[in-house]
Amino acid sequence: MKHYLLSLVLLLSAATISAADYSNYYKNLPISDMAQVSAPVISGSSLNIKDLGAVGDGVYDCTKVLQDAIDRQAAKGGGQVYVPAGMWLTSPISLKSGINLHLAKNAVIVLTPDRTKHMKPGATKPMHGISVMGCKNVSITGEGIINGNGTYWRAAKRSKYSETEWQQLLALGGITAVKGKETIWYPYNLIGLPNFAEAISQQEALRQSVVFVKGCQNVLISGVSIVDSPKFHLELEDCQNLIVDGVKLNCPWNAQNGDGIVAKTSQQVLIVNNLIDCGNDGISLKAATGKHAFDHKPMSDVVIADNIVDYAHGGLVLGSEFAAGIDRVCAYNNVLVNTETGLRFKSFTSRGGKTSKIYIWDILMDRVKDEAIGFQTDYINEAIYKTEGASGTDWVPEFQDIHISRVTCNRAKVGIYANGAPGTVHDIDITDCTIGYTDVNSDIDPNCLVNVKNVTLKKF
Repeated sequence: MKHYLLSLVLLLSAATISAADYSNYYKNLPISDMAQVSAPVISGSSLNIKDLGAVGDGVYDCTKVLQDAIDRQAAKGGGQVYVPAGMWLTSPISLKSGINLHLAKNAVIVLTPDRTKHMKPGATKPMHGISVMGCKNVSITGEGIINGNGTYWRAAKRSKYSETEWQQLLALGGITAVKGKETIWYPYNLIGLPNFAEAISQQEALRQSVVFVKGCQNVLISGVSIVDSPKFHLELEDCQNLIVDGVKLNCPWNAQNGDGIVAKTSQQVLIVNNLIDCGNDGISLKAATGKHAFDHKPMSDVVIADNIVDYAHGGLVLGSEFAAGIDRVCAYNNVLVNTETGLRFKSFTSRGGKTSKIYIWDILMDRVKDEAIGFQTDYINEAIYKTEGASGTDWVPEFQDIHISRVTCNRAKVGIYANGAPGTVHDIDITDCTIGYTDVNSDIDPNCLVNVKNVTLKKF
């Protein structure tokens, strides 16, 4: 009888996944015709992976059972794959159209630290932890956790770790090398774990994201926690009608490239109610590099609201690559705490495009390490980025038609910063803000046309 009731509850939850109403986020926006999202419609039966033989002890490999459950539900037209409380060890899996992957409270999906199991036979790079490719009506929901086991993938800089943390890394094995004045630990030749690449540099370049969604329509990521990613925690590309609601994203502050939400060349996007504490940018909007922009639509019709970023390099970031353009963005009622930069617009020649109709308002910031608001069109990190498909003056960034108002920042090193060649930063309005600063109130290059009106900059 108990089993019957549980099955009935799961069936009902699978059938009502589309109940949420997100229309309130679109009321009174400065862009009146913003394309609104709607939650995906997912119905059908529910399969409990435990009933299919999976064992939640953190040791049993659940990959086949979990993927079989997804495939079985997809073959029937869709439904819920239910992950109950427990520790479920898995290699990468792929979702399909019509699937709701639902993680119950105290359910933890742990990606195996054996990186060779992330490689398909004959593949040149590993899979993402959970891939969602070319799907319609798909969701990841619940109160459980997806753990990327990123410690086994990421290089680590000695200067960012305490002595105790550093010794814990060394206990895993690995190799250390000195680069300039920095000692770096690489997770290569780990004790008891094989390498998946022939060289340290190759292996470091092939880190993947925990959840990767590409070319999909009608997607909902809601409620779950995504932690300790090898690279980005939630990477979204070329999607339409996409919702990220109430997700917790967390990794150590010193995790290399540990971005929270990275959304690229997608349209009709809603990012709300998320809590982010990560090792790189919190919420980042991107739109392709150089000639690759021809293969993508602009990043457009995006609403970002009611999120909390509690540590990140940049709280809300546009760039560095946006050759396909970023258009029609409304970001409001967000809190950025202990970030290195608050609102950051960054790019450089060969990665740039044009922004338009960007509205950001009612932003609260506290303890910003560098700039509260910053524009930079000479940004480059050669250790990470490679300029492809452009040279000379091709793909010059153009941050323009950006309107920022009602920003309150308790403390930042620099209030407002803008630097770039003529024509790369213009038609920027910053109004009705109060910013506390410790070092510099504003540093705006004469080449940058930034209109600052009714802004109070107070020495902290």
